[in-house]
Amino acid sequence: IMGMESRPEGVPIDEMRQHIHPDDLMEVLATYQRALASFRPEDAQARYKGLDGRWHHIFTRRITQRDGFGTPIALSGVALDITEQMERVQRADELARRLDEVTSTSGIGVWRVQRDDGRAEWNAQMYAMTGLAPDQPAPGFMAWVERFVHPDDRERVRTAGVEWIKHPDAPLEIVHRIVNVDAQVRHVVSRARAEPPGSPFRATGVGIDVTERELALAALRAANERSALATRSACIGIGGWQADT
Repeated sequence: IMGMESRPEGVPIDEMRQHIHPDDLMEVLATYQRALASFRPEDAQARYKGLDGRWHHIFTRRITQRDGFGTPIALSGVALDITEQMERVQRADELARRLDEVTSTSGIGVWRVQRDDGRAEWNAQMYAMTGLAPDQPAPGFMAWVERFVHPDDRERVRTAGVEWIKHPDAPLEIVHRIVNVDAQVRHVVSRARAEPPGSPFRATGVGIDVTERELALAALRAANERSALATRSACIGIGGWQADT
């Protein structure tokens, strides 16, 4: 893993510790002390710099060997190179961070419903859209309908959701209004898709705030209606006649 030559006499522990990333050294030393005081295996994860100049993410598990009086005499353990896995996790975390930035700036809320108990998970934008405090648990579908969907849209949304749950072959899309905790009415496009079998989530969806678009369309419709009314009002026939003399 480290690219070092094997030595019959072993490697001095201080030399090995020089390869540990400075930010991880204290945790490795603390794990060493915990292992000496414990009768159980102790784990640590740290970055070690190999002779190739690369930082390797190393997972170690150690246990203390003791003599007949319980006195520590050695530490034995294993080391696993998990660099590839950690890089995949870091890439996934970076992608999630960028996705969160995009959804936040574009007004897109993301939610997921767990398969085992029906609990929901919301991103920050879903909380911002509804005004629910981020430390509050995200409501499930029925609770969300009752609490946040506009009363005039509630039955329509509930029926569409229930039918989709029974037949989730095609994605669900429905336009409706919500009323947030500040009593503001927001127009939302809700979209959902079913997760494949084996996924821990039953469904994933988004809520897109389209309030400004809907208000603009309403204003445009009102302007067109006023224009049509004005046109009809201007179409006045004018006629006259002359009496016989």
